[in-house]
Amino acid sequence: MLRPSRYIATLAVSLALGSAAARAATIDLFTFTSPQITGSLLASIAASPTPASFVSGTSFTLNPITVTFEGNILSGPVTFFTAGGAGGGGATFSGAKLFSGSESAPTFNLGTFALSGFTDIGDGPELVTGQLTISAAPTPAVPEPLPLALTGTGLLGLVEILRRRRSALRTGEIHC
Repeated sequence: MLRPSRYIATLAVSLALGSAAARAATIDLFTFTSPQITGSLLASIAASPTPASFVSGTSFTLNPITVTFEGNILSGPVTFFTAGGAGGGGATFSGAKLFSGSESAPTFNLGTFALSGFTDIGDGPELVTGQLTISAAPTPAVPEPLPLALTGTGLLGLVEILRRRRSALRTGEIHC
């Protein structure tokens, strides 16, 4: 017979594993395209990042942000403005507000946003206009613990039943 303490322990482990939340960290993909530059600027940023610094009601800064452009990797601080737009690498772009929530705990908005600003792309300051698309990165499947816990509990019960049956056959309580 399954001892009550062993049964209760098995049930407790099963319930504990079943109640654990399985959640992958969310990442947003940033893609900036412009007719004034060749290729796209690409970055992956946490959907709800922790700012390196922020000014309440004004902006927050993430540092470092790594951007890929034409096979080159660039890294540095990027500031996102409450009034809209962003700046980094010597350029400031105006446009829609790119995040919701407070500057201390922002969450990026998904969608496509028009941005424009002056930046040096090789021939001195030039007006650059483009589209910033923020999209959710595909997340890999996260294994859920509840089915494993239920399967484990079922297997433990089956092992106990087989153990009892084998014990009963040996003592002669069951005749074949």
